[in-house]
Amino acid sequence: MDFGYFTLSDNHYENNARSSNQFVADITAEALYAEKVGMRSAWIGEHHFNSLGVLSCPDLVLAYVAANTTRLRLAPAVNVLPLHHPIRVAEQYATLDLLSNGRVDFACGRGYDKREYLPFQCFVRGQPGHLRRRAGVGAPAVGG
Repeated sequence: MDFGYFTLSDNHYENNARSSNQFVADITAEALYAEKVGMRSAWIGEHHFNSLGVLSCPDLVLAYVAANTTRLRLAPAVNVLPLHHPIRVAEQYATLDLLSNGRVDFACGRGYDKREYLPFQCFVRGQPGHLRRRAGVGAPAVGG
């Protein structure tokens, strides 16, 4: 059995005095520590615009972690695909995979908090196939 580090990057607790800056620093340090204690992976969540999630760019934190580790698998928990262009996301994580020597595990989802969609003017439909269409699942590969 393999174990990994997982965080939704939520910093919303009663009487929590930890700043967003400190929380992002803590997430980064904990991901680096995961490799030191023998964990297999680090999964870092994406959230926007509130204290429930203070980390909007897990790919940047994962790039830092990649530069400072040698074997830890790196993954978003999850990439909120409806908020991004899927080709750009593919490029970003492909680049991270190159920089990390093939250590990326990619995961995407639709998210769950409507408050995160509104500033992006993104309105996620409830149809089951919406995320698959957005991700291009079943579409021909770019470049043939």
